[in-house]
Amino acid sequence: MDSPRRRAFRKEIHIPGTIFFTCGSPALELHVFAKHRVRHDDYVGGLKGGIDSYLAQGDVSTNLLSDVAAEHPRPLRAVLTFTLKADITTDTNVAASTDAAGPLVVQATSMIQTMSSPSIPFAPDAMADVQPIATDWRPLADVVTDTKVASSADAAGLLVVQATSTIQAMSSPNTPSTPDAVGIAVADVQPIATAWGPLLDKVKVFSAMMDTITEIHPYAKMAWSVLSLAHKTVITQGDCDNRIRDLVEMMNDMYRCILEAMPLEANSVEKVINLMVQQTIECACFIHSCGQQKSSGKHLLKYTLSDIDDKIIQYMAKIVGLGRALQHKVTVQTGITVVRIMNQVEDLATSIDLNDMPYAKGAKYQPEKQCLPGTRMEIMDEILDWVYGDDVSRIFLLKGVAGSGKSAIAHTIAQYLHKLGRLGSLFCFDRSNMRERCPTLLFSTIARDLADMDQQYWSSLSKAVKSHAGWNSQSMQDQFEEFIKGPMGSLDIIGPILIVIDALDESGNQGDRKNLLSILSSRVSELPQNIRILITARPEPDISRAFPASEHVRLKEMSSIGSALADRDISQFIESNLSDVSKSLNCQWPDGKWQMAMVEKAEGLFQWASTACKFIKEYKAGQNACTQLATILHPAPGTKGFKGLDGLYAEILHQAFQVDDEDSMTCFKAFMSTILSAVEPLPAAALQSLQGKASPPDAVKSVISFLGSLLTGVTDNKVPVRPLHTSFQDFVTDKRRSGEFYVDITLHQHHVALACLQIMESGLQFNICGLKDSHCFNKDVKDLSERIKKNISVELLYASRYWMNHVQCLPAGTEVVSKEVKKFLGTYLFFWLEVLSLLQDTGNMLKSLHLLINWT
Repeated sequence: MDSPRRRAFRKEIHIPGTIFFTCGSPALELHVFAKHRVRHDDYVGGLKGGIDSYLAQGDVSTNLLSDVAAEHPRPLRAVLTFTLKADITTDTNVAASTDAAGPLVVQATSMIQTMSSPSIPFAPDAMADVQPIATDWRPLADVVTDTKVASSADAAGLLVVQATSTIQAMSSPNTPSTPDAVGIAVADVQPIATAWGPLLDKVKVFSAMMDTITEIHPYAKMAWSVLSLAHKTVITQGDCDNRIRDLVEMMNDMYRCILEAMPLEANSVEKVINLMVQQTIECACFIHSCGQQKSSGKHLLKYTLSDIDDKIIQYMAKIVGLGRALQHKVTVQTGITVVRIMNQVEDLATSIDLNDMPYAKGAKYQPEKQCLPGTRMEIMDEILDWVYGDDVSRIFLLKGVAGSGKSAIAHTIAQYLHKLGRLGSLFCFDRSNMRERCPTLLFSTIARDLADMDQQYWSSLSKAVKSHAGWNSQSMQDQFEEFIKGPMGSLDIIGPILIVIDALDESGNQGDRKNLLSILSSRVSELPQNIRILITARPEPDISRAFPASEHVRLKEMSSIGSALADRDISQFIESNLSDVSKSLNCQWPDGKWQMAMVEKAEGLFQWASTACKFIKEYKAGQNACTQLATILHPAPGTKGFKGLDGLYAEILHQAFQVDDEDSMTCFKAFMSTILSAVEPLPAAALQSLQGKASPPDAVKSVISFLGSLLTGVTDNKVPVRPLHTSFQDFVTDKRRSGEFYVDITLHQHHVALACLQIMESGLQFNICGLKDSHCFNKDVKDLSERIKKNISVELLYASRYWMNHVQCLPAGTEVVSKEVKKFLGTYLFFWLEVLSLLQDTGNMLKSLHLLINWT
């Protein structure tokens, strides 16, 4: 139960109604309620007295009473003011006594007058028996009257009391009073500390109830943490604006309704409740940020009260809509209301198009990479607490060995923050796609994502780009200054914004990432405090040196999570992924022994569990899930020296290929070399073309059909073929680890280089896209992208861009390749230039020519 709260009206509330009674010696009894559209009405107070005395006064102003039926009712601070006017008319429908000359009609207007000073609280004893007034989260608390009329037998007239009503929630006269824009019409004038108590209690109870509901639990725990933090900020500040107090009260009543709906209706309203919790987090962030700025004096100097009011009205309107959805059990299609940037950047209309900025396609977060719901909760709670907490560290570095689940955690955190409107960007480095995921694209991609997230940042970035000449600067220092630090410096950010950099160790070799590590380790502290950067990486020496534990860097080792927690989560993962074959597995390994055996073999590596589950379910004809599992649990003699992921990879390859079959092993190594040496991933058909003319037409398919647990693109010809996890590439390219399955990429570059030249010689031609006018600019050809897709194959596009990347790996003057290069330059050079021009890829054109000069 909430403790009684002191209340005051901040605006006039006019009450409509008509009161009929007969006159003689009548008594007027009036009851005032806060009427709600769905829930029961809240009793405000009442009035009881003789009409004659009120007529004698004319203008009446009197305190409402807590209970008119009580022998000694207590007066309230709420004041009822009305005027009575007598008017004698004739009405044949009104019965009159013999003493009456005619019916009496008394016209009156009434209103409940606001307390003149919000600093005057209700007395505690005056509120003891009164329910809170108009505290529901519904859009408008309509105050109406309910009358009881005592009449005598000699009544001769009729009293009609008429009124008009409005409620205004915010103090500004410009604040709209429509149901969608108004939250509540009353304010708690007690110190805000008394308003937080009931809210925190409710959220704590709610969070405990959500432990088993994985879709809501992370947000519920986050809401509790952020509210607690905001509470401390407000308490430290010592006072609070009425608008903030109103918002806290509305959230308190929202959770009262949530708890009433739980747990019986949890399933039917889960999505709505989830949005309510997410909106709570956002509101708490706003309160916390405002409190921090106000304590420094910055808040009051820069923003007017209407600025704060506008934001709070947005929050209240969203809570109102969610409240309606909760009551009516309807689906909410929109997300939560988020205020990320307080100041309004001028001239939004003049923002320039940023689509030409360098951008890494496909580097965003991927839902399929998330953790299984209910797993990894401890580490994710720790990261989320850091994101929303007061920790001064800007960087959270999550380090761990390959396959320990770092990326899954990063993508799950990204999903949480994306739903909350707080994910600025997620950039995934990928060793198998260095063209799109290279370090030089990091800051421009992050800047574009931030601009897409918020229009204010877009405008600020536009101004920064206009005022600098380094639009396409390859200097990472310039990019950080112009695209990240500069635009952020002009914005007042409310609440956290998270940037995720996944697999930093795959950003190149130590030389390639040296500048990047220097910027991240030394200059991130120059960004606003609200910016948080989550980085995942293997414990490479240069990365560990760049990010030692410090004031601005928080370190977390995956190994510190604990084997018991890791085994618990891996067991849950295996159970979920093999649920469709668990019945047959239990027949051979009863009582879940198969599951325990797999957990033990995983040795804390989620990637082992993921690969094993795929392998068990992708069995060939004549096999089943049990035989696949037996292969893993009882490895072949040739693989007994392998452990962990290496052991699993070796066992899968041994089952797919016979090591004593020279043709089979040659085909495997040639194919894997092409995959791993490709500058960007390619689908199976394009890879087949890069095998060269001598390769059988079905060579690629014959290899990948057995590697569905290790590679993508096995079942879908349009999906690029690439290792499912970088650890597999590490395995096959390390002779000490892979043994017979070692792939030496350099040995096969000769075939790939020749294949690229042959593809261009057979595919390039004059006016390859059939343009009607060769004098037209690319931008003037409306269907250019469709023409390119129709006339330039994927393999020709790849060969045109990267043929020199493969040629340069060969010794200078290699006879066969040199001959093909001369033929290409003599016949197809201008056709090649045309293709790269159509692709707007002059960068690769210049790079290829430069590499060619050096090679020759």
